[in-house]
Amino acid sequence: MTKIACLTLLTVSFCLLINCKTTDDPRRGGLFSYNPKAYENRLDERQKRLDELKAQQAREKQVSEQLEKKVAQKQTEKDGLNQKLSALEKDMTGLKKQIQNKNAQNQQQEQALLQIQAKMEILEKELADIQSTPPEDIESQKKEIERLEQTIDELLKEAEALSRM
Repeated sequence: MTKIACLTLLTVSFCLLINCKTTDDPRRGGLFSYNPKAYENRLDERQKRLDELKAQQAREKQVSEQLEKKVAQKQTEKDGLNQKLSALEKDMTGLKKQIQNKNAQNQQQEQALLQIQAKMEILEKELADIQSTPPEDIESQKKEIERLEQTIDELLKEAEALSRM
């Protein structure tokens, strides 16, 4: 009977071992079903994932820093444009006062003065348009400001020429 009991016990133990599942989690594995190789593989996979996340985070931080630099650069350009616009407005005001103080002495001077005043009104509208629209394309706005500066310079020359007549 001891042989039968031993054989039965051995058979039951064998069946239990066959039905046991191995795991890579040492907290759940128990004495016989813990697999250290699987646990090492699990640790390696987690380390790889952590390394990937750190690399992704570093890339995103780099992109973020580049965007911040770009925003700062655009803000500097915008501030420069605003200063130029203020200077243009000041020049326009001075030119307008200068033209208002001119007295036409003959028909030709009066005609030239009217033309300058008409050009001034157009420039004032263009300047107001530039100031009221948000700068979507800074380069085109720079070109427009330079064009207005040249036009104001030309009007100043015309006003000076008018005073010499």
